[in-house]
Amino acid sequence: MRYPFLPAGAFVAAFLVLVPAFWHWRARNVPTLSLIAWLFTLDVVYGANGLVWSDDVWDRAPVWCDVSAKLIIGAWTALPACTLCICKYLAMIGGNRTVGLDRTDRRRIAIFDFALCWGVPVIFMALHYIVQDHRYNIVQYVGCQPATYVSIPGILIVWVPPLLLSIGTLAYAGIALYHFVQMRVVFSSVLQVSDSPMPTNRYIRLIGMSATLALWGIALASLAIWANVAATGLRPWVSWGDVHSGWDRVDAYVWFLMSLESRRIVGVGWWAIPVSSGIVFVFLGFGEDASKEYRRVGEAVMKVIPCRVLPERKEDLGKRMLLTSPVPSSVLRFVFLEANSLTRLTFS
Repeated sequence: MRYPFLPAGAFVAAFLVLVPAFWHWRARNVPTLSLIAWLFTLDVVYGANGLVWSDDVWDRAPVWCDVSAKLIIGAWTALPACTLCICKYLAMIGGNRTVGLDRTDRRRIAIFDFALCWGVPVIFMALHYIVQDHRYNIVQYVGCQPATYVSIPGILIVWVPPLLLSIGTLAYAGIALYHFVQMRVVFSSVLQVSDSPMPTNRYIRLIGMSATLALWGIALASLAIWANVAATGLRPWVSWGDVHSGWDRVDAYVWFLMSLESRRIVGVGWWAIPVSSGIVFVFLGFGEDASKEYRRVGEAVMKVIPCRVLPERKEDLGKRMLLTSPVPSSVLRFVFLEANSLTRLTFS
C-alpha cells in the first residue's frame, strides 16, 4: 500500500508557506519570518522523508535522521514560541506601548524575539538528549521520527513547553483582541502612530492566525501525551545509565504491522506541519497586502515576458514591409497586388 500524496502534500505546503515571506521580509518581522522558516524547513524534511522511506524502513541515512529528528523536536517548541512573540508584539501595539520606541528599543525587541524563536528551541533540542532512550525511529511512509523515553521528565521536556507557549499565545491574543474591541473606533489611528504601522485587517489576521495555531498546537500536544502514555505507559526514571543503555538502537515500524489506532495517530502527527503551513497561508496569503504583492509580481513578470503580437491585417503588414524592406517599394507593391488578386480568384 503506497501513500504518494504524503511527500506531495509536504512540498506543496512548503511552497504555500513561503509565498507570504517576501513582503514580511521587507518589514523585518522576526517572529513571522521565523514561523515561516520553521514550517518551510519541516515541510521539506517531511517531504524528503516520505520519498526516501516510501517502500521500506532501512536505516539508509543515519546522519540525516539524527539531524531531522532533532529539527522536529525543535519545531515543536519553535512554532508556539513564534506565535507567542507575534501576539506579544500585537498586544504592545494595541496598548499603544510602542510609541516613542527608538532604534535601540526596537533592536532589543528583535533580539528577544530571535532568542525565543531560535535560541529556546535549540536549548530544548539539546535537553531532549536527556530523555532520548535510542537514536530515532523510522516509520514507513513517514521516515525519521524522534525517540523519547515516555516518563515524567520526557513529558516535561518535550510536550509541556509547547503547551505553555501555546497558552501564552492565547493569553496575548486575548489582550490584543481586547485592545481592538475597546478602541475599535480609533484603532486605525492607534496602529498608524505605532513604530511599525500596519493595516487593521493585517492586525486581526495575525491574531486569528496565531490563535488558530495555538489551539491546534494544544490539541496536538495533548494528543501526543495521551497516545504515548497509552501506548507504553508512564515509565519510571531509574537512572541515566538505564535510560540510555540502548541508545544506539534504531526502531523500525512497518506500516501494515502497526495497529489502526497507531497509524491514525502517526498520520495526524505527520499532517500537523502541512496543515499548519496551510493555516499560515490562508491568513497571510489572501490579505490586501498580499493582493498588492501579487499584482506587483505579475507586472514584473509581464515586463520580462514579451507581449504576444496580434495577427496583423494583410494591408497593415504590406505597409510595414514597404516601409522597412530594402527591396524597392514598386516591386513589393506589385507582389502584394498580385497576391490579393490571386486570393480573390481562388475563393470567389
